[in-house]
Amino acid sequence: MKIIFETSDEGVAELVRSPFFEELVLILQKETPTLRRLKEVFGAKVEKQLNHLIKKEIIQRKDRRYLLNFPIIEVNETEIASWSSKLSASLTGIKESDRVVFLESLFPKERVDMIYGIDESVPLVYYDRMSTETFAVTSLSVDEWPLTLPRYFRSLRTMQPIPVYQTTMQLLGDVSVAYYLDQIEVIVEKLLANRRRIRDSIFVQSLTMFGLANKNETLELCVPVYTRPYVVDSFPEFEQLSIMTRRIVLARVMDELDMKTISTIFIKEER
Repeated sequence: MKIIFETSDEGVAELVRSPFFEELVLILQKETPTLRRLKEVFGAKVEKQLNHLIKKEIIQRKDRRYLLNFPIIEVNETEIASWSSKLSASLTGIKESDRVVFLESLFPKERVDMIYGIDESVPLVYYDRMSTETFAVTSLSVDEWPLTLPRYFRSLRTMQPIPVYQTTMQLLGDVSVAYYLDQIEVIVEKLLANRRRIRDSIFVQSLTMFGLANKNETLELCVPVYTRPYVVDSFPEFEQLSIMTRRIVLARVMDELDMKTISTIFIKEER
């Protein structure tokens, strides 16, 4: 089972990402153990971790036994197939850059603390956005850890090495997000102004590494760049679906369109 969570509590995030939590979930899927049983597995200090998870309503203690306290997603295949077909039909005849923004607009942007369990085989989309007041980079992917700019910076918060970012880490390290975005914004402005002579730097190299630009004879942006908000037809009924259902549907559509990972850049027009 895969655990999907969003939380502003870094302490909870660190705990949920830990091997301890992964092993605890495996045990609680099979049995409802007592504290004595869990101490045999994890040691005496486990009680403090359990109390923290109970306080956050992630697990439950009932009749001196412990059990999972978050929903396990049951996929409604009929609903998923219906919505996937409907969204795919809406994208027929639309150019690829507009498809990118359309799909991104449908990702649920609600930022609420949540935790779900879901079968490992069920595809999901993952969305990230990095921004300043005048500049933003977004990514949407069916892979949990794609080689995209926003996802790389999110990975730094996990405090765990992720192999796909090894080369990127060697190039950028843990550079400040604000400083990095300022440098990238300058490069993008120059490219939009057709200033093709741009001095090589780790920031230019990272643009190509993340698939935001390519370099043949000159450096060129290769993702949609917008200078004003892009308005798409809304799907209010789609927005009424659960967050996880929307993520599953979008993953299905992106797979069908062979758009595994997509990115956009927004730069404010009036400066």
